[in-house]
Amino acid sequence: MELLAPAGSPEALTAAVQAGADAVYLGFGPLNARRNAKNFTREELEAGVAYCHLRGVKVYLTLNTLLTNRELPLAAETGAWASDLGIDAVLVQDLGVARLLRRTCPDLPLHASTQMTVHSLDGVRACADLGMTRVVLSRELSADAIADLCARSPVELEVFGHGALCMCYSGQCFLSAVLGGRSGNRGLCAQPCRLAFRWPGEKTPSHPLSLKDLSLAGALGQLEEMGVACLKIEGRMKRPEYVAVVTGIYAAALRQGREPTQAELAQLEAAFSRQGFTQGYFRDQKGPAMFGTRPQGARDPADLFDQARRFYTRGEHRTVPVSLTAQVQGEMPMVLTARDPAGHTAVVQGPCPQAARTRQTTADQVAGQLRKTGGTVYQAHQVQVDLAPGLSVPLSAVNSLRRQALEELDRARTQPPARRTLPFVPAAPERGRAGVPAFTLSFRRWEQLRLPGPNPALVYLPCQELLP
Repeated sequence: MELLAPAGSPEALTAAVQAGADAVYLGFGPLNARRNAKNFTREELEAGVAYCHLRGVKVYLTLNTLLTNRELPLAAETGAWASDLGIDAVLVQDLGVARLLRRTCPDLPLHASTQMTVHSLDGVRACADLGMTRVVLSRELSADAIADLCARSPVELEVFGHGALCMCYSGQCFLSAVLGGRSGNRGLCAQPCRLAFRWPGEKTPSHPLSLKDLSLAGALGQLEEMGVACLKIEGRMKRPEYVAVVTGIYAAALRQGREPTQAELAQLEAAFSRQGFTQGYFRDQKGPAMFGTRPQGARDPADLFDQARRFYTRGEHRTVPVSLTAQVQGEMPMVLTARDPAGHTAVVQGPCPQAARTRQTTADQVAGQLRKTGGTVYQAHQVQVDLAPGLSVPLSAVNSLRRQALEELDRARTQPPARRTLPFVPAAPERGRAGVPAFTLSFRRWEQLRLPGPNPALVYLPCQELLP
C-alpha cells in the first residue's frame, strides 16, 4: 500500500521523502485546493521532481479546484508543463479540467480528487470511463463501503488515513464562501467550522462544527487486506516537522507490517490533534464523540519537532541499492556497469589498465573503491569485479569511473517519460438570451425549498457555488 504524504513547501517535501513516503502531493499556481500553503515556484517544482524521482518517490500535482472558463488556458498550460516535467499524476476535481487534460495531455495519468465526493461504485466507474487511473474516495465512507468498492473497482482506490476532516463533504461546504468570500472550491477555505459559536440565549460559546482529526492507525492491516492502493496523509498547511513525524510513523508501520505502537500513537497526538482522533466514519459510529477542538494555547512539541528536523536535514535516509559490475582486462578500457532495481542502467568506460611493475591490484581493492558511494543516494548492494591478473589499476581511476557511472544513473532515473502534448483549442462560448455568456446567467439560478410546518415558508438556496 503506497504511502502518500503532503508537501506544502520544498522543506516539507524533503521531510516527507526522508521520512519514508512513497509519493508526495503538492500544489503549483492558483489552481489547487491549498492556495494558502507555501506551495512551489516553477524552479522549486522542477528541483523537487528531480529530488523525488532520484529517490524513487512519485510526485502528484494538485489541480483540484473548480475553474472558470477564462482559467482553462492556464490549466492546459500547467498540465502540459507537468506532463513534460514527468509529474506522475495530476489530481482534478473539475470534470471540465479532466476532459481538457485528456485532450491536451493524453499520456498524463489523472486521479479523481476527494473534492469530487466519489462515494459509490457508479462514481468510481464514471471516473474510470473518463480516463482516470485512481479515485480518492470521500473521507466519510465506512470500512464496509471501502471494502465493497475495492472488491469491484476497475481502478486504484486511495483513502485518507490521517489528518483533518471537513465538517461538510470535502469541497461541498458553502460556509467559508458565504461568510467571507473565500471558497473551499477555489482553494481559499478559511475553516469557519473551527470557530466558536454561541447560540441565542447562551453565554458560553461552543464549537459545534469542529471535528477531530482522522487517524486510521490500528487499521493499516485491514486497509491492505481490502486492497486499498494508497493511504493518504492530509496536511499541506502543516509545518515540515509535523509531516516528518506523521509520515515516519506510518512508513515504519507499513514497512514492518504492523500497527503503530503506543509510543508512536502518543507522538501522533502530540504532533497535532483536536482532543484526540476519530474513526467515526470508518467504524460507522457517527456522533458527538467525533467532535473536538485544539486546546487553547496548545503548542507544538519542541523536542519532538527538533528531533524530526535534525533527522530530515542531516544525512541521506533514502538510499537506492545498486549493483556495480567492473570489467578490467589488459589493453582494454575499463568498463563499469551500474544497475538499479527499476531497470535503469549506466555503462561508462575508463582508461586502460597497465601491467603491474611491482604490485598488482586485487579485485578486492577495486571492489572496495566501488563501494564508496557516500555523498550520493546510492548504496552498493552487489559488487562484482572481473579483473585480469598482473594489472595495476590506479584507485583514483576507479573512483572517477564510479562517479561517472552514478551520475549517468542519476540522469537515467530523473529523465522524464516521453509523452504527447497536443494544443489547447478553446471552445466557442455559449450565449444566453441577450447575448450574454451563459456562465454569467448561472449567478441568477436558484432553487425554491418549501419548509414543512403549518405555515410553510418559502426560502431560496443557491443550487451551486458561484464562481467569480
